[in-house]
Amino acid sequence: MLKKGLVQVYTGSTELFNFAPLGLSLRAAGQGLKTLVTCFATHEFMDGAEKASSLLKPHLVIDHTPVEGDASSGSKIRDRVLASFRNARTALCSGQYDMLILNGINPL
Repeated sequence: MLKKGLVQVYTGSTELFNFAPLGLSLRAAGQGLKTLVTCFATHEFMDGAEKASSLLKPHLVIDHTPVEGDASSGSKIRDRVLASFRNARTALCSGQYDMLILNGINPL
């Protein structure tokens, strides 16, 4: 378990999925650390990323709950975002994971 809590922020010029944190999670898995990646944005490569992460379980787990919709679905989007945050917080506080990545959170 890591002894020092650190925060890294990755931003870009688009609102799409950022793959830099996935590289970080792969390196962490190689060191025996466990990472939960909570994804809020959709991306065409997410299916492949989820399949690849299944090969690295329990060291890399991807929770992909895409948060998208139009203005009429605002409360549904809010509910999905809150549920994803709750799940991520619970997982982090459980001590089960060494690292938590919230990907695609910028547009929220």
